[in-house]
Amino acid sequence: MWLLVASVIAATPQAVHLEVAGNSASPWTLRAQSTWLGEERTMLLQPHLGGWSGSWEGEALRMLPLHLELREGELLRAEYDGIEMLAAGEDVISFAVEADGSLRRTAMAAGFPRREWQDAAGTAAALGWALLIFVYVTWLVRQRA
Repeated sequence: MWLLVASVIAATPQAVHLEVAGNSASPWTLRAQSTWLGEERTMLLQPHLGGWSGSWEGEALRMLPLHLELREGELLRAEYDGIEMLAAGEDVISFAVEADGSLRRTAMAAGFPRREWQDAAGTAAALGWALLIFVYVTWLVRQRA
């Protein structure tokens, strides 16, 4: 049975989302490079309101070597090289472009407020379910008394 559980956990796909907060209206382009379990991957991050983003998916892994380049035309403005620790299943790696054009690793991309809303909604839903279960158990106890 444990072998079955281990094989299901190992087969869980991994998703990595890159988010870079900054002025996406600028003439900059962002390119991410990595090696995913021996496979070289390159991605051009897509601009949108508040920054750039992109995603990779593949087999589960715990660490991801990441190289990020910020370019203005052919001119290399900034680079980031690092090894990122990943959570199981899905993870977000966030950066910010500073005023001087440098890249900085952040806990959460400031231009992506939807993530705060998702966290708050999940917490509210969990509290709602806990309250509903508490009321139901209280009702059951009063019925027996």
